[in-house]
Amino acid sequence: MSLSNELKAAREMKASYKTVSQQAVHLLEVKYGERLDLMEFIQGCTFFKDKGNAGIFLAINDAEKRD
Repeated sequence: MSLSNELKAAREMKASYKTVSQQAVHLLEVKYGERLDLMEFIQGCTFFKDKGNAGIFLAINDAEKRD
């Protein structure tokens, strides 16, 4: 692989990387977006600023328990 291809691949990986908080907000948007009003969604985003809160939310696999 040439250096330019390696750099391109590294840039693409970096662009697609999401922090734990970003992953939690994405899950909140995808799975709960239609059930939450705007203020509830904003509160969830604020709650997930804390990496620990976001990590725990992501670790719960059972959707009923996560709710």
